[in-house]
Amino acid sequence: MSEQNILIIGGGIAGAATAWHLAQRGAAGVTLLEREHSLGAHATSQNAAILRTFTGDLATTALAHETAELLSSPPDGFTEVSLLDPKGLILRLGPEDKEKFMAWRETKPKPELVRALEEGELSQRFPIYSGPTDNAWCVEDEGEIDVAALLEGYLRGARAGGGRGESGAGDGACPHIAGQRSAFHGSHAAAHGADIREQNFSASCCSGVLRRGGARGAQAHG
Repeated sequence: MSEQNILIIGGGIAGAATAWHLAQRGAAGVTLLEREHSLGAHATSQNAAILRTFTGDLATTALAHETAELLSSPPDGFTEVSLLDPKGLILRLGPEDKEKFMAWRETKPKPELVRALEEGELSQRFPIYSGPTDNAWCVEDEGEIDVAALLEGYLRGARAGGGRGESGAGDGACPHIAGQRSAFHGSHAAAHGADIREQNFSASCCSGVLRRGGARGAQAHG
């Protein structure tokens, strides 16, 4: 593989992760091509940044568990900051979700960290929420991902393996990384003096909302 030239189109988290995995397997001729001036400028920097391994699909759940393992225990040298803030993930289930949810719970490495909320606990944690409070669960070891640190880790590893990046800004060793919303609350941003609490109304209370329809999730400050 090390003698092959590989072109990856798209400098978001998927492209960066692909470049990193190829570098781990000895591929030196990897080029990451991005149209924009910044890497991770679109979906990567605008996603909710929530680790939620309950998906209702066995194959997707297996991938989510692998992601959780990477975030919780990244390889040596991958990052200097924590990739995951396990502040807890609260899910309020619809009637159709319960059976799949309980089956998923048994796939967790520590299923005891998935617990039903006590009466009044949901309202206590989310005073702005006025919907139904029954059938709410807390996943204690899931929470918020520092997407900026994750993207940087992938790119750093790809560069160390001989990969290179080209963007709208020109050729180089992977250009500027767009600001990631997830990092606004993380230690990575704090270390750089970032403070944009006004850009997320929920920063002082929660990092998500309980959504209508199906399994509904939000992060809780624990």
